[in-house]
Amino acid sequence: MELIKNTHFDFIGFRRYSYVLSLVVILLGAVMFTLRGKTNFGIDFTGGDLIQVEFNQPVQAVEISEMLKSVAPATVQSLGTTGREVIIKSGPDTSPAILAALEGRYGPGSLNVRSDTSVSPTMGASLTKKALTAFAWGMLGILLYLTIRFEFRFAVTAVLAILHDMLIVTAALVFAGKQVDGSFIAGLLTIAGYSVNDTVVIFDRIRE
Repeated sequence: MELIKNTHFDFIGFRRYSYVLSLVVILLGAVMFTLRGKTNFGIDFTGGDLIQVEFNQPVQAVEISEMLKSVAPATVQSLGTTGREVIIKSGPDTSPAILAALEGRYGPGSLNVRSDTSVSPTMGASLTKKALTAFAWGMLGILLYLTIRFEFRFAVTAVLAILHDMLIVTAALVFAGKQVDGSFIAGLLTIAGYSVNDTVVIFDRIRE
């Protein structure tokens, strides 16, 4: 079954429209990111509360996340395979209000707090430094590798393409109102890897 009959697209002809669209998305994302300030970052970078809760019955992480929007900004992740345990990341000194809201929703005695800890801003600063260092070394390695395998101008183009892809994804995160945390940084590094892989394939075709 052929869904798309005509597979010949004039990508080069529409490149200027793509430039404008990408630039608008990146600039809007940058403006919104600046306006949101510290609220862009999760507790991995700013510090906050980390709660591990086990329920008496299976629960949905999405449902808990929606319920907590009126209490405090929080990230909810399922833990294990039973569907009864979640990890809740929230801002500083918000765990009492969150636990009270959960008991109000699911009833007293319906949950067991496995752990209630705090992540200090110092730890967040350390993670930020490590993430930026890993990114810088990664870009330098890609630049060096592509310079040896192809040419320096090819390497610069590939790095710019990676930066473009990461900025677009970051803008999408800002538009969605999500926070930057350790998982997002790992996702960006994954995108960088796949992006340069596609770029190398294209460079091989150009060289041929």
